[in-house]
Amino acid sequence: MINATHTRGNDWFEQSRVHSLNNNSVKALECINQALMSDPHNAQFLQEKAQLLFTRRQFSDAIELYDQILRDGSHPALDTIWYNKALAVYSEKEDLTQALVCLTKATDMNPREKTYWLLKSKILNNMNRPQESLKAAEELFNLDPHDKLTWQWKAELLADMGNIEEANRWYQKIEQALGLQQ
Repeated sequence: MINATHTRGNDWFEQSRVHSLNNNSVKALECINQALMSDPHNAQFLQEKAQLLFTRRQFSDAIELYDQILRDGSHPALDTIWYNKALAVYSEKEDLTQALVCLTKATDMNPREKTYWLLKSKILNNMNRPQESLKAAEELFNLDPHDKLTWQWKAELLADMGNIEEANRWYQKIEQALGLQQ
């Protein structure tokens, strides 16, 4: 037998998703709050609310919800929660150290996710830790050696580090791949 409270929560959750897709965050939040009333510890509902709060730039509230999900530990993709928390921490406080801690947990849990490595590399670069940034970029490069955006990021890092010759080789490789060079 299906629990009626659980079903109502899922119905509210689905309505929240529809409103969110239609860029109506006020209605989406109303619906997800209803879903949470039926199941206040549901990690999926909490994540949806955190994402809505993030899009409304209510970062500290989103961080609280991410922390609640992480404490519970039942979310099937905790690496995503760590990544989202890193974005929220950086957006709220520009706290690079705390964002890096979150990203390290995300990359440890899912070392095959390119977006985690890219943000980690960019944060390390912003922390003036170019060698570590380049190492994170290499992880990104190893995951997808044909991604031109990865090539561009690597070229930018090398240029920032003063390795202009190597950076230019990467820029030329990008131009060749895009057909911009004869």
